[in-house]
Amino acid sequence: MEPSMPLVQGTSYSACEDARIHHNYATYIAQPNITIDGIDNESAWYAKNVYKYTLSLSNSFDPANTVFQSTVHMKYIYDRTYLYILTEWNDSTIDITDMALFCWNINCSNYSSCMFNTTGGMKTPNAGERVDSWRFQESGIANGSTGTLTDSCFDNVGWFGGYDNRDITYGIIYGTWMAEENHYQLEMKRLMRTPECSIPAVDAEFKENVPMRFSIAIENLMQNQAHAISATCDLNLTTNPLPDNYQPNPPQGPLSFPYTTLIIILGVVAGCVIALVVVLRIKVKKEYKSSKQTSGDSDTR
Repeated sequence: MEPSMPLVQGTSYSACEDARIHHNYATYIAQPNITIDGIDNESAWYAKNVYKYTLSLSNSFDPANTVFQSTVHMKYIYDRTYLYILTEWNDSTIDITDMALFCWNINCSNYSSCMFNTTGGMKTPNAGERVDSWRFQESGIANGSTGTLTDSCFDNVGWFGGYDNRDITYGIIYGTWMAEENHYQLEMKRLMRTPECSIPAVDAEFKENVPMRFSIAIENLMQNQAHAISATCDLNLTTNPLPDNYQPNPPQGPLSFPYTTLIIILGVVAGCVIALVVVLRIKVKKEYKSSKQTSGDSDTR
């Protein structure tokens, strides 16, 4: 965990306002040597080009809900066999059945967070399209626990009944190490390709340089719509180094007025105001001198 990470509440917006896909990158490390225990004390998590991404979430099912909001922080590493993910989120309403849900596209023609609203829940828009879903459920488990995530799949009809191959290992820690508000940190590991990736697939397959669309939901109560959903993201596994000036965090929510442009405009306005003040002062001084000289000439007469 990173004590310097600021505590930020999620910005409220509709997950359907996907102004652009939020691009995330997984960094290749040949031997990351990561122990899945929920603690990010391995050097790999702090290696060059391993970036921390911030995903704001909002309650799209209940836009009026301004209480339950979360911000998720993500890091990704892969080797030739496994994908490793580090996730941290704030829990703004403590409950013993809090959950985190990770949805990965298997074969949807246009995967989007919007479909969870338009299809009426966990369904894909078209027949034959499927989504891989990983679920962590905090139901009174001990701090520092390890185990396997619930691994399910859904299509245009709904959840596949009885399917759960549990091939994602995890470690979880939670506490108030940054503020009074509770935080979770979840460390995960999964094979890049599982036997269930074969057609008809019920698992997502992660391939190098092939973007994988996904989205995340933080659920306040199990079997409840009181949960927050991220905008659509994609994950690209790449060995190519990113530019030194690469900015990992995408825009949060709908596109807004660029802050850089705003700062420039404010700077120009401030400069104009200062210049105007200087000109007025010079003018006042000249008028004062002129009036004083006129007054002196009058006295001489």
